[in-house]
Amino acid sequence: MRRTINISVSESMHSLIRERTRFNNYDTVSEYIRYLVRRDKTSATEPKVYPPQKTANECIEEARLWLNAERAAEQMLDREGPDDTLSP
Repeated sequence: MRRTINISVSESMHSLIRERTRFNNYDTVSEYIRYLVRRDKTSATEPKVYPPQKTANECIEEARLWLNAERAAEQMLDREGPDDTLSP
């Protein structure tokens, strides 16, 4: 048994739905909406893999390492001075 759902959408969303219905060769808006719901249902059942999150301490340590590397590079450049060995 089929059920009916009525929804209100903005004018811009209505235009987009109509455009996508025609572009994707659906006969009706209902067919297009059913396709979207099926696609959503399929993607919802697939497991999502997220990268592991860093702890606050790991973020602080990473920032500290970057700052130390940056300072070391600046010190090396300061010690070397300008390169006068190249002639024009």
